[in-house]
Amino acid sequence: MAKSISIKQMDLLRREVPRSVVPGRRMVTSAISALCLLALCATPAQAAGSGTATINVVFVPRPTVSVVTPNAGPVSGGQRISVAGTGFVRGAKVEIGQNKGAGSSAIDATAVVVVSSTQITAVTGGPAKVGTWNLFVITPGGTSTANAGDDYRYYPDPKPTVSAVTPDAGPVSGGQRISVTGTGFVRGAKVEIGQNKGAGSSAIDATAVVVVSSTQITAVTGGPAKVGTWNLFVITPGGTSTANAGDDYRYY
Repeated sequence: MAKSISIKQMDLLRREVPRSVVPGRRMVTSAISALCLLALCATPAQAAGSGTATINVVFVPRPTVSVVTPNAGPVSGGQRISVAGTGFVRGAKVEIGQNKGAGSSAIDATAVVVVSSTQITAVTGGPAKVGTWNLFVITPGGTSTANAGDDYRYYPDPKPTVSAVTPDAGPVSGGQRISVTGTGFVRGAKVEIGQNKGAGSSAIDATAVVVVSSTQITAVTGGPAKVGTWNLFVITPGGTSTANAGDDYRYY
């Protein structure tokens, strides 16, 4: 909104802002609880004739966070969340504290989208510490104040399981696109196909691994491999999937 103030009032206001600010540029002051960005529309010379200067005053309030949905996810991150609150503006940053508030020790969320002034969507970052921590939204108006509504719980990554591989066969040269079904899949998961010695250095790494969700992975089989039917393993920070008949993959 626009407001007229006297030259004397404008001079007093200028004393409250950084010395680096000059007439005609955007000025920032913390003299009021909400951040106030002031864009001068008249120079002192123009204002001298009328005794007033018109400024555009835009208030950017401190953001608040009232709820996080879902409010829990694995320590490896990758959980899509929706944050409800107030005062969200374009360029907002989302962090999840690690018992030391916002700042360098907090975990940054990624893919932050300000849907509206009351909703943000994001993807949790990691790796994080196990525990319940405050989620913060940071804007030019300040950092949201910690409260029970902004709690987010990081839990240990579960051990993955594999229940099916589709298709379940391909050439020893590799290059077969597959879909792996199971549980506990997290960002950064690795896929290997054993060669009768389980997971590890003797197994064949799959490539182009994409964690579609916590229950589905797509990948491309590696090679060259031995002819035979072998167990396919998914490896995450939570551990290595246990061999079972559902994870069989046949190299021919």
